[in-house]
Amino acid sequence: MDIGRKLQDLEARIARVEASPRLSHAALDNTSIVVNDGSGQVRGRIGMQPDGTLGLIAVDGPAPTAPTAPLVTSTIGGLRVVWDGTLADGSALPADFDHVAVHISTVSGFEPSAATFVGTITKAGDGGMLPVLPLPYAAHYVRLASVNTSGNIGDPSEETAATPLKVEHYGPDLQAGSVTAAAIQAGAVTAEKLEAVLQLVTRLVAGDPAAARVELNGDGLRVYNDSGELTIRFDAADGSAAFTGTITGSTITGGLIQTSATGPRIGLNEGGLNKILVHDAANTAIGEISAAGMGVKGTTGAILWLDPNSTYPTLRMSNASQSNSHHQRLREHRRGRRPRPELRNVRG
Repeated sequence: MDIGRKLQDLEARIARVEASPRLSHAALDNTSIVVNDGSGQVRGRIGMQPDGTLGLIAVDGPAPTAPTAPLVTSTIGGLRVVWDGTLADGSALPADFDHVAVHISTVSGFEPSAATFVGTITKAGDGGMLPVLPLPYAAHYVRLASVNTSGNIGDPSEETAATPLKVEHYGPDLQAGSVTAAAIQAGAVTAEKLEAVLQLVTRLVAGDPAAARVELNGDGLRVYNDSGELTIRFDAADGSAAFTGTITGSTITGGLIQTSATGPRIGLNEGGLNKILVHDAANTAIGEISAAGMGVKGTTGAILWLDPNSTYPTLRMSNASQSNSHHQRLREHRRGRRPRPELRNVRG
């Protein structure tokens, strides 16, 4: 082996490595670089993080300075806390800033603690808002405290005072069951106080809920008698209606009127034909009154038909099979000055 040549080759390779940029041949394989401060305290990790993500995570950074004082507005039974997203000293939010903790107490000048903590506002956007309710109707004091990603808490902000509102200044709180009929003045609820569309959760009842009443619900309109029996029904699904009582003194225009839906019945304007039809048990039309005349069909099948539209009205009679028929036509004879109608036989 040529030892001299081998040494020359190694020297050349080392020279190239030394001349290259630092860390150009370095790699982090499934690990991270730990960053320590001058005292050896861990302040960050660069690379693979414990949760499997990659990045720079600040560790045990200094607590942020105090945030600006919150803007607090009173609401019914609570408070609305708003933070503008800035720090009181005007400095920029540190890279490891996480959120502000919201603290509320009824004691002015209180120190934030676990007992006064009510929620958080993150740094997303330009601050944020937190509604806090329910709260007692007394003066409350609100302070914010900055918290970083390591959980270090900074000094609290200046406090802001506000008092939750009641529905009525000297009245009771508004809660489920607190508004009774006696508390509502007669005539106080008028149309302009209601929505243009009044949506019912279940039903609207006028009368006794278990006896005589008119009821409006999601199915339509219902009318019940003293025994709670349904007497009138209007269906919302298809617009149909049902009546068990008598309709008196009314004008009904359009549509179909019939004594039954099937079987023996009399129907007015059935099929929109502008006729009165009589049907038998087999749903066969056996009688008709229309502009064409009037006819009837017997149980044997024989037919009588009266046609008033000719110059002289005609009566036609047919047998059961309609194979033979007979016509009679009414004509006028004059004897002297007095007209007398006669029937003239016309055999078919």
